[in-house]
Amino acid sequence: MLDLTRPDDLASFWKVWKTSEKMLRPFRKNRISLVKQYIGDKYGASSEHQKVVVANQMALAADSYMMSLAGDRPRCSISTQYPELTAFAANYEASTNRLIEEIKLEGVLQRGVLDAFFGFAVVKCARVPSRKHVDVMNPDFPPEPGMYDPPETWAAYQLAQQLVPQTVQVDPGKLSAWCVSLDDYVVDMTASCDDEVRFESHQYRVPLSEVREDSRFDQAVVERIKADSKWSDRKYEHQERADEQGKNETDVDDIEPMVTLLDVYLKRESKWAILVRDETLPPLMVTDWEYEDGPFHRLTFIDVPDAVIGMGPAQHLANLDELGNKLWRKLASDAVNRKTMATYSGDPNDAKNVKEGKNGDMVRVNNPEAIREISFNGVDQQTMMFHQVVEGAFSRQAGNLDARNGLGPQASTATQDSLIHNQVSAVDAKMAQRVVGWTAGIIRSLCSMLWDDQTKTIAATRQIPGVSVPIDATWTPDERQGKFDQYSYNVEPYSMRYQSPAERAQKLIGLVGTVFAPMMQPLMAAGGMIDFRQMIDTLAEYLDEPALRQWIKFGGQAVPPSATSSDGPGMSPSTTRNYVRSSVSGGNTPQGQRVQRMQAMSAMSDSNDQG
Repeated sequence: MLDLTRPDDLASFWKVWKTSEKMLRPFRKNRISLVKQYIGDKYGASSEHQKVVVANQMALAADSYMMSLAGDRPRCSISTQYPELTAFAANYEASTNRLIEEIKLEGVLQRGVLDAFFGFAVVKCARVPSRKHVDVMNPDFPPEPGMYDPPETWAAYQLAQQLVPQTVQVDPGKLSAWCVSLDDYVVDMTASCDDEVRFESHQYRVPLSEVREDSRFDQAVVERIKADSKWSDRKYEHQERADEQGKNETDVDDIEPMVTLLDVYLKRESKWAILVRDETLPPLMVTDWEYEDGPFHRLTFIDVPDAVIGMGPAQHLANLDELGNKLWRKLASDAVNRKTMATYSGDPNDAKNVKEGKNGDMVRVNNPEAIREISFNGVDQQTMMFHQVVEGAFSRQAGNLDARNGLGPQASTATQDSLIHNQVSAVDAKMAQRVVGWTAGIIRSLCSMLWDDQTKTIAATRQIPGVSVPIDATWTPDERQGKFDQYSYNVEPYSMRYQSPAERAQKLIGLVGTVFAPMMQPLMAAGGMIDFRQMIDTLAEYLDEPALRQWIKFGGQAVPPSATSSDGPGMSPSTTRNYVRSSVSGGNTPQGQRVQRMQAMSAMSDSNDQG
C-alpha cells in the first residue's frame, strides 16, 4: 500500500505523477487546438496569420450537444426499499434538490458536457473551507453518566465539565462541485482501465497566506513553503512567460505571493492528501477518504480501448470543420475577385458612348454586336458543390446537426420527419445515458457529504398528493433516519434536457386533448376532476401571457355536465373517410435547399457563359 508519509513512497509517487503529466501533454495541446476552432478568430488578440473562420460549425455542434444533454437543472430522485424510511427519503430528496439549486450544479454540468465534447470532463466534489466558524459539540466531552453509575463516574464527569469545553469552533466547510481543467488534472496514465487507476490529482494555486492560516496542515511543513511561479513547471507550454518571470518568487500577474498545491486521491488506499508542488516537502496533510465514491468524476463520450482517457465528438469533426472553412475562404475569395467588363472591336466611339451613357439613356452605336460583356473568375461550381457535400458530411458526423438544432424539416412528410428525429434521439441515447450516470455519481457524492455534515441546514418543502399546502422538509444537522446506503440515488433522465416554456405548454395542451378529455367521464365517475383554474395559471406562466387569467373568470356556480350536454343528433357511428396520398417536394429540407442553391448557381454560371 502506498503511504505518502514515507519518503520512499512519496518519491515513487512523484516519479509516476511526472510520467503521467508528460503523457497528458499531447492531449492538452490537442484540446487547445480544438477550443481555438470552437471560439473562432474574433476572440481576444488575433494575429495576421490566424485563419478566418467564416462559418463556425464546431460551435454550432458544441452548443447543440450541451443543450440537448445538460440544458436544464437535474432533478434527484431518492428512494428506499424500507417502508419506514419512505417519508424521510422524500424529505432527503427535497433537500438534495434544493442543494443542487443552491450550488448551481446545472452550470457545472453544462461546462462539463462542453469539456467532454473536446475530449473528456472532470468534476470534483469536495467540502472546501468556508472561512467561517460555528460552534459544535466537542467530541472529547464525556457523555452524561446514568442514574445507576457510581459516584466516581459522576465526580469525573463534573470535573470534565470544568476542564473540557462542551463546544468547539470548527470551519463547517462548504459543499461544492466544480469542473477541473485538463491543464490542471493528472490521472494515472499507466493504467489501461479505470479499475487500475492508482491516483488522480488536481493542481491549483492559492495565496500563501491562506496556507499558513489553515489549521489542517502540518505547521512544520508550512514553515518551509515558499511562493512559486505558475510557469515554473510549464516551460514547455509558456517559455516566453517563464523567461519573463525569471527568478522572481511572485508572478508578475499575481496580486500576492501564491503557492501551487495538489489535491491527491489514492484510489486503492482510500486516502486524501494535499501536497505542495515541491518534491522536497512532505505532505501538508494525509487523511482517510471516508466515502464510497472518489472526489473526481470523469465523463467521456467515446471510449478508447486500453486507455483511461477517451475522445470527444470534436476530434472526429475537426477535420471536416477545417475543410469546410477552407472551402468557404476559397469561395469568398473567388466571389470577391470576380470581374465583369465589356470588350469591343471596331469603332472606339461605340465603346466610349456606352461607357459614358447613364442608366436609361439612348446611346448610338454603329455595331452593337461588337460590344460584349464578359466575366472572369467568380465562384467555381465544382468547389461550391464539394462544399455542400462537406457541409452535409459534417451534419451527419455530428448526428444530423440540422435535425438536432431544428433547422427546418428533414423530410417531405410529417411521418418521415418524425422517424428521422426519433433516430437522432437514438443517436443521443448513448451520450444521454452517460451524462445521466455521470450526474448521478456527482449527486451521490454530494449526498454522502451532506449526510455527514453536522452543521448544514437546508430550507426545503415538498408536496404531498391530495394536500394543497406544501409541508416542511427542512434538512437539519441532527435529523437522520437509517443509514446512507439504505437509500438509492438517481437522476430523472429527462430533467436535464432543455425545454422552452412554449414546449412545456404545448405538452400540457396535448395531454389534456389526447388523454384527459377522452377520459373525462370515467375520471369524474371515479371522483377526479381537472383544476382548470390551476391549468390556466400554469399556461399563463409558461406562455408569459398574464392576460389569460383575465380572459377566463371563475366564481360562478358550477354547471353539472348533464346540463350542458346536447340532446341533438351526434355523429353517426358509421362514417366514411377518404385518404388522399399526394407527392410533396422535399425542397424545404436542408438537403433540398443545398441542392436548390447549387442548381441556381449553376444556372447563373451557364447564363453568364452564354452571354
